[in-house]
Amino acid sequence: MASFCRFNILASCVYNVCLLMHAMRRVTFSLEDADHLALKLLAIHERKAMVEVVQEAIRTYLENKEAYLLAVTKGEGR
Repeated sequence: MASFCRFNILASCVYNVCLLMHAMRRVTFSLEDADHLALKLLAIHERKAMVEVVQEAIRTYLENKEAYLLAVTKGEGR
């Protein structure tokens, strides 16, 4: 019985991760030429797609700023 419960939890986690992976938004932004070149060279050096490097950088920045802990709350009326 315990192994069945572990399987359900694992299956649930995998399912949730799959949902998160597919819930991506497209964003367009501009970069300075030097930043674009540095990004492209870093991606080549790390054998990653440029989008992977950008996603990792954004995720790291948001974690450092504790942005994932922010929430929208209903404020008092004006």
